[in-house]
Amino acid sequence: MTSEPTLAPRHGIQTARGFTLVCLGLFLMVLAITSVTSFMVDPSSQPKAEPIATFTGKDNGTTGSFKVKQNWEFRWTHNGHLKQIIWKRSDGHQNLLMEIQRKIIRKHGSLNYDKPGEYKFEVIGEGDWKIEVYQF
Repeated sequence: MTSEPTLAPRHGIQTARGFTLVCLGLFLMVLAITSVTSFMVDPSSQPKAEPIATFTGKDNGTTGSFKVKQNWEFRWTHNGHLKQIIWKRSDGHQNLLMEIQRKIIRKHGSLNYDKPGEYKFEVIGEGDWKIEVYQF
């Protein structure tokens, strides 16, 4: 009859103090790795957002057009109740951000988009709103 090998009691963490020291050591290791890698990333290598256009309105409205290259973003704020933000490209293609049941469009936010072209926004809602367009 062969018996299963067992570990001697001296293996592993035996006390709460040992457990605390291991956790502290792991935390310090993560902290050191994070600190070192933060110095390795050049902040100037990050894409910079350049403002392209700003539109303001009240209630329902359509903005003027603007041209963007790939990788752009729009940011919105509003003081009311927005139901939809629709961005329409000049060739007829469109996308939208809309409220759904129990999930309204928050008072401020942003959305990245990657399709170039000439666009305009249509806003459906109540209250004042502002949309800013940025190119990366």
